[in-house]
Amino acid sequence: MEVPGEEGAMAMIETDGCRDKARKIRFLGMNVNGVLTNGQIFHLGGLRQPAIAFDSHDGAGIGLAQKAGIVVAFMTGYPDLKAILPRAKKLGVGEAFVYRGDDDKRTVLKRWLNALRFSPEQAAFIGDDLGDAVLFEKVGMCIAVASARPEIRLISDLVTEAKGGEGAVREAIEYILKAQGEWNKLLLATSPLFKYVI
Repeated sequence: MEVPGEEGAMAMIETDGCRDKARKIRFLGMNVNGVLTNGQIFHLGGLRQPAIAFDSHDGAGIGLAQKAGIVVAFMTGYPDLKAILPRAKKLGVGEAFVYRGDDDKRTVLKRWLNALRFSPEQAAFIGDDLGDAVLFEKVGMCIAVASARPEIRLISDLVTEAKGGEGAVREAIEYILKAQGEWNKLLLATSPLFKYVI
């Protein structure tokens, strides 16, 4: 898979067989920094915890994934990043599926999948940086955001058009839901007017 350079917009890139992998997904894990956010962490005077910003379309997409029965989980290597907890709660992601720490993330991922009785082939992970490669080894579908490091994009099944923190999670979720034949059902459940666009 050829990965475009840093300049200019890029289109979504998918490998052969990516849609087949997407059809099996029941679990979607993702990095927080650089995937749910643009990677910036603000240490503002007077605030006890660092501040981060989230994309509302990503949040809506997570809700759609959950309606389709997909379990969503968040991971961050920053133990003190407490801002993810209220966001997860608002999105209906249980605290048991939010990991903040610097332990071996592979162990955490394996524990989640075992608890859910999901196979690695039923799991996808969205990443952006080199450390996510070890998680890519443990899932059936590897997804990189457009702003991911080139090496991560090269080993991914799917590379989003959107950058981290700018709707990449929503884009990945829509891809999975369309592959599973769930997207049109969700549209019609939202409004019968969508019958004119499907």
